[in-house]
Amino acid sequence: MSGGFHTIGDWVETGVDVAVTLARDSHGRVLIQLRDDFSHVVKAGWWCLFGGHVEQDEALIDAAAREFAEETGLDFPQNSFAPFVRLISDNGRRHFVYRLEVPVAGEQISLREGAGFAFVNAGQLEQLRILPAARLALDHHFATATR
Repeated sequence: MSGGFHTIGDWVETGVDVAVTLARDSHGRVLIQLRDDFSHVVKAGWWCLFGGHVEQDEALIDAAAREFAEETGLDFPQNSFAPFVRLISDNGRRHFVYRLEVPVAGEQISLREGAGFAFVNAGQLEQLRILPAARLALDHHFATATR
């Protein structure tokens, strides 16, 4: 663990940082985002977690809270986000995944980025095209959720 994050796979100390939020509803389902189906979007039409690049001189937790608010319209204080996992994506970016400790309801969301969103349980993941980094984080979440 580093900084409260559990490391999945190999890790490097330098690279492009991405801050991601794993949010859940009151039933324990996880919130995922459907990527826009635009030609300039990598893996358009795939599912992922909400998040994005960390800006220069921005703290990871600030980036996670900012990106989540920008994409969902939901603004939570930093103490609502807990370090969860860190991993390297298939394109070499360093993903820092925070778990939102406050349940989210679909009717609260005002989607501002992406083609859609859904709440899913572990069994539904196999039916979806999910970005590899998001799948690693989701698999780890569901594997450890009952502990």
